[in-house]
Amino acid sequence: MTSYYRLTFDVSKLLGDNEKELTVKVTFTDYITGNILRKQKVIQP
Repeated sequence: MTSYYRLTFDVSKLLGDNEKELTVKVTFTDYITGNILRKQKVIQP
């Protein structure tokens, strides 16, 4: 079984004038197995 999620955000208001990247960190807990899944990614809007 596989599930995917897509989250959309307007990050232009989060970045300053000199910033060109944003680091996104996600933590998800699978309540059936108890596994904690973590992912980090740098995005460039």
